[in-house]
Parts: sequence; C-alpha cells; structure tokens
Amino acid sequence: MIVDALHLFVEGLSLSKIREHLYQHHGGYSPSDGSILNWVREYSELVEKFEKEQMEDPKIGRKIHLDEVVLKVGKKCTTQ
Repeated sequence: MIVDALHLFVEGLSLSKIREHLYQHHGGYSPSDGSILNWVREYSELVEKFEKEQMEDPKIGRKIHLDEVVLKVGKKCTTQ
C-alpha cells in the first residue's frame, strides 16, 4: 500500500486521489493526508538511499537488457 501511495504521489496525483485509490484497491482502508505525506517523506529517503547504493555496485545499475519485440501487422512482421 505504501509503495502504491509513493508511486501515485510521484505520478502527480493529489492526496485525495491517492486516498481514494487506496480505499478502492486495498480493502477499504483510507489513510489520512498526514499519513500519506509521512510515508512519502520517510520512504522516499529510503528509496533514494537504496538507489545510490545500487549504483555504487559495479554489477548493478550500469547495463540495460533489452529483448526484441516482434510486431505483426497484417502479414508483415517487423522487429524492434
């Protein structure tokens, strides 16, 4: 629920929209605006710290793996 709230906050939703979403998707629980803001303050710092630590590890965070995507339109296939 907290991760969901953080994601919605970063996406720019208002606190009332976040509260409404949490109520609808997490069993009728509706946290206060203060709780949501506390979650954002507390857990965004933890996420930022985690990301920095991951970037310091030479095995993580420096490469991106992409798979091919094949699209079929009509009888033609294109690879992207």
